[in-house]
Amino acid sequence: MALVSLTITNNQAEKVPLYHGLQACMQHRWSPLHVIGDSALIIIQHSKRRAPIAVHLKTI
Repeated sequence: MALVSLTITNNQAEKVPLYHGLQACMQHRWSPLHVIGDSALIIIQHSKRRAPIAVHLKTI
């Protein structure tokens, strides 16, 4: 998936594919998961199931 926009942030570009991948894993009931990445913020948000603080990130 290519995310090209002048207004997209790095965190948004990392969060969208991770979200879609996690959704696919849930649909296929693949667990447990071991997620590796270089964005601690994104991984922590998903592992603790916390919504992002920024309003524009809450919908993705």
